[in-house]
Amino acid sequence: MKCQCETGGGVHRPSFTRDVDSVLSGLKKGVYTSLIGIGRSNARNHPYSVYAVSASPREPPPGSLSRLIPSSPCLSLFGLYVPGGSQHERSPLSLNPQVCSYYLIAPISLTNSPECPEFPEEQWLALLAGKAVNLDSVYASDHSTSINEVQTHEISEGISIRLSENMSTPSESKRVIGNADEWTTTWHTYTQAVLIAFPHRYRELALYQQYMSSLFRTTALPLHCRVFILDRAIRNRVGRCRNILLSDTDKFRDLERSHISPAGMAYQEFEEERAESKPKKRTGNVATSMCARVAREDTESPLALEGFERKEEVLEGRGRFEREDKGGDWEEGDVGFTPKYKRGFVFSVTDPGGSRAAGCMEFELLVPRPPAKEFENSEAVRTIEGHPRLFKITTPIKIDVFEECLASHPNQEFVASVVTALKEGFWPWADTQPEEEFPGTWDNARMSPRSVMEQQFISRYWDEEIVAGRFSEPFGPDLLPGMYSTPVHAVPKPHSEDFRMVSNMSAGPYAPNRMIRHSDIAGSRLDSLHTLFSAILRYRRRSPGNERKILQVVTTGYLTSEQKAAGEVEVLVRTVDCNNNFGGRGSGQVWYSVNGLITWVAINVESIEDLGCYVDDDFSFDEWGDLEYYAPYDTHYPSKQTRLLKLWDRLGVPHSKSKQLFGLQLVIIGFEVDPNAMTATMPEESKADLVCAIRHFASSNRRNLQEYQQIAGWSNWSFNVFPLLKPGLCNLYAKMQGKTNPFAGIALNNAVKEDLNWLADHIEESKGTCCFDSMDWDPILDATITILCDACLDGMGFWIPRIACGFVCPTPELPDGEEVIFFFEALCVCAAIHWAANTLSPELRRRVTIFTDNTNTVDIFSSLRASPTYNPILKSAVDILISHNMDLRVLHIPGSENDVADALSRSQFSKARELVPHLLILHFKAREPWTLEKLYHERCLALGSAIDTATLGPYNSALNSYITFCKIHKFPVQPTVDTMSYYVVFMSAHIKPESVSTYLSGICNRLENFFPDIREIRNSPIVSRTLKGCKRLKGSEVKRKSPLSRDDIRHAIKTLGNSSDYDDCLFLALLVTGFNGLLRLAELSMPDAKKSRNWRKIVRRTTVEWLPEGYAFFLPAHKADTTFEGNKVIIPNDEDPTFNPLPVFRRYLALRDRRHLVHPALWITSSGAVLTRTWFMKRLRQIFPDKKIAGQSMRAGGATDLAEQGVLPYLIQARGRWSSKAFKIYICKNPVLLQAMIDMRAPSL
Repeated sequence: MKCQCETGGGVHRPSFTRDVDSVLSGLKKGVYTSLIGIGRSNARNHPYSVYAVSASPREPPPGSLSRLIPSSPCLSLFGLYVPGGSQHERSPLSLNPQVCSYYLIAPISLTNSPECPEFPEEQWLALLAGKAVNLDSVYASDHSTSINEVQTHEISEGISIRLSENMSTPSESKRVIGNADEWTTTWHTYTQAVLIAFPHRYRELALYQQYMSSLFRTTALPLHCRVFILDRAIRNRVGRCRNILLSDTDKFRDLERSHISPAGMAYQEFEEERAESKPKKRTGNVATSMCARVAREDTESPLALEGFERKEEVLEGRGRFEREDKGGDWEEGDVGFTPKYKRGFVFSVTDPGGSRAAGCMEFELLVPRPPAKEFENSEAVRTIEGHPRLFKITTPIKIDVFEECLASHPNQEFVASVVTALKEGFWPWADTQPEEEFPGTWDNARMSPRSVMEQQFISRYWDEEIVAGRFSEPFGPDLLPGMYSTPVHAVPKPHSEDFRMVSNMSAGPYAPNRMIRHSDIAGSRLDSLHTLFSAILRYRRRSPGNERKILQVVTTGYLTSEQKAAGEVEVLVRTVDCNNNFGGRGSGQVWYSVNGLITWVAINVESIEDLGCYVDDDFSFDEWGDLEYYAPYDTHYPSKQTRLLKLWDRLGVPHSKSKQLFGLQLVIIGFEVDPNAMTATMPEESKADLVCAIRHFASSNRRNLQEYQQIAGWSNWSFNVFPLLKPGLCNLYAKMQGKTNPFAGIALNNAVKEDLNWLADHIEESKGTCCFDSMDWDPILDATITILCDACLDGMGFWIPRIACGFVCPTPELPDGEEVIFFFEALCVCAAIHWAANTLSPELRRRVTIFTDNTNTVDIFSSLRASPTYNPILKSAVDILISHNMDLRVLHIPGSENDVADALSRSQFSKARELVPHLLILHFKAREPWTLEKLYHERCLALGSAIDTATLGPYNSALNSYITFCKIHKFPVQPTVDTMSYYVVFMSAHIKPESVSTYLSGICNRLENFFPDIREIRNSPIVSRTLKGCKRLKGSEVKRKSPLSRDDIRHAIKTLGNSSDYDDCLFLALLVTGFNGLLRLAELSMPDAKKSRNWRKIVRRTTVEWLPEGYAFFLPAHKADTTFEGNKVIIPNDEDPTFNPLPVFRRYLALRDRRHLVHPALWITSSGAVLTRTWFMKRLRQIFPDKKIAGQSMRAGGATDLAEQGVLPYLIQARGRWSSKAFKIYICKNPVLLQAMIDMRAPSL
């Protein structure tokens, strides 16, 4: 029998004591054994403990307890822990029998717990020890149908053996994980087991699952076996080390390169083995969470292409990579369940922070040396050897000091490779002998300066570089053998009249950059604004309240490192430039290797905390006023900045005074950063330039690939502050796909133009500010609302568990006639977003979590990247997220757990109600074309709604009185001047002349469609003067209602402020809101007559906002709103606590939300009925019995109060939403308000 042990470092043959070996020697093949117990000390007083002994013909058992036992000289004997040192060197665990007993009892206690999930017994010890669990064993156990017969025998005092005969079939015992689905399912089982024992590891495991999911998505399917091996390598490393978590993915980059990158050693060994013996085709199960799905739905993935080489994948079922994931796309630097499109700009209290540029140096691979085959290029070798003066290796870096500062660096091999490269030159990762033949010598110096200024700059720059020793002396008009000449040109520096020299190493068919594979130089880690703001948040937690300032330090950069002359020889006017310069594909990686180490020294040796590095820009922050003197520049700088400059001086890093900046606001990486407000703002000039460039690009019908790339890169940069606008480049990238010639023209179709105009519109409307003080939130625990979605080919459905309400809809017909399940799944999520925005209050829709069992839908909403077919869904969702200020998380849920939404999508309502009794099911409809009859009908309704229903009744009454007048006097109904004037005198004899004027307005409105000239007749001199005469002869005194005062409001608050009655709280909130907001009673209540009620005028609960100065809500309609746009009403706080409306409103809103959470109306009575005028007046009379107080007293009182405070009349008019003419009439008719304005000496109207 073969026994193996998985200990992280490999598989080895264990040693056994004689007693144990004798027991195991008699076991038959296929029998599982485990020994559990505690032995006694031997004669040498070296205790030994048999924690677990297992033997299996198919898999290794768990490793030792190294995660719990500190390192010590010992020998791990397949479960026997025998210390090899003296007694004082023993592990604390081995010396403490109580701890040992706890560890042995723990598996028994866990497995006997009712919450214990299904998990292989033999893996519990490895799990508790923090070692790498064998996931193949877990997977096999999950799918096992065998029955184990267990017998326990005590073989000696303190040691027992448990025999378990496995009745499984041979094929079952060899079952291993074969694809991403199986790995995810197994990981879910493992996670449940871990969380039973270690609940605090929830976030760590979730982040690692996101990381692995991203690897599965971005790795070709045939290479998923390499991802499985990488997973085991990572978990082995974490099991061996006590200072690494699974979520510390930055510390696994070396393993990634080794196992997945084509340049990795493990990968190359894999390729060699595969070349020798072609592996069998993996036909792993692609089972999906189909639940009760009747048929397979073969569809096309909606995921957008990453890069131009990635082929579009055809997935089966609901996604080949279906998994029980809870996060979507993985973005390095993200925390928690942050979507990928946020680019990590959400922060967590547990965020370790620190510079990525410096931290990744500890795991970076060695800087390469020239391959042996490069020395076979005899022409280049002879040129270098024959002209040494042309190929000098120069650097301002003091290499000996640099190496001394890095003596404590943990990655000494990498440090040594960089030091060697500084002395001998960097090899730029080039393959000068690729498969396609390149000429030995190539002259591509074809670009001449486009202006005199450029010519002067290039000449001056050339002279300076020769003097500095960075350019060689001119060597003649012709290239030497083996040389490549590249075009050089001057590029204007932004916000400057100066230029920057650029070598175009990508120009031409034999461009040097084509010799460098992107995969070889990918992976440079640069610090972003995330590093800075994360550090500021940590600083705030340590010492809140201190005012901070930004520190930005910029090096001259890109002239401090050299590239190997044999690898890349550029010529400027036949002058050799051996230095690292702009334009080379490997230049960034060269610079990153050196500058990353310098940043590491600054942080770890010089203790300059919170330092970030982006290319040659170093930035940090410091406390205001903490300055130190820096003698070379005769200037005081922040302490951190001064220490960094002094370090650079010791290392020989060149820098200039003009680039040493600091202040309370500073531009970093193109954004104006304010550390105190925690904001990054795109400058207005930059935003305007970007919008102008996008619109200019979209105005043409054809652009070349280079222009496409430029506008895409510029827009991508803006996504740091506009992260939601990524769908604006979807069709642009689709047009670029597969194109390689930078000067080839590409047509702009309507889809590209629409996307770009959508992008420009949003950027133009945005303030350009992104706030970075938001903390990460748990999408399960911290969500304000949770929605579950599902869709099938026939229907869509989502439901909200909090209110037990579901919505269903049939699926629409797609324009191309294809029924793609992914489209409907994404459309259902989009519909749920619209429902949340239009129905819920700002507080409830602030953090929305949506679950769907379709992983591709999760991916596109997490990355905001999809193929053009699905992009309109993302744009629609983004429009809502921006306009309603919603924070969204779309997560995956297994199909088996999404049974209610699945039943709703299939119209299985009885099944849904069995799962959720009392489930309310409503219908929502997708947009469909209307018939001509429906269009005609809806137009009639619109015309009928041109007048408010409350006004329509009096207007109809006026029309009836006119028709009756015509009939009894035998006049024609068609209005004339005589008929209208006769009507005025007749009606003035029966009603007040003031009312006759209102009647005439109603008659004109109702008859205007039939007699277009009726208003001319109404305004004719005879009719107007007749009405005026009637008013003079028969007019009467107008009785005005008294306005409320502040004392009246205080009296109401004192009377009802302590009442626990819901309706009392409602009335009081209405009173203080109407008084302070200058609101009409009709704007707060509904008419008593149901037929006169208009739900469009209802103030909705979802519009309430909390402001620093008070609260606000949206008033959808009022008398002066002729365009029906509505107004935002702001109710300010008041310093007087006896008058402040805010506590009154908060108290009502809390009671209302507890009782009527989903009711759309803001003002609602205890019975759930809408508020009516009669209800309000009845309550008003109880507080103010005086009949001079009425509904309009609130509005009049509020305006009078503002006038008494000296508020200017035009401000009162705007706040009360009066038209100019109506306000003057109102003042004239309200003497109290007029007198208040006179007393305060307000400006004349």
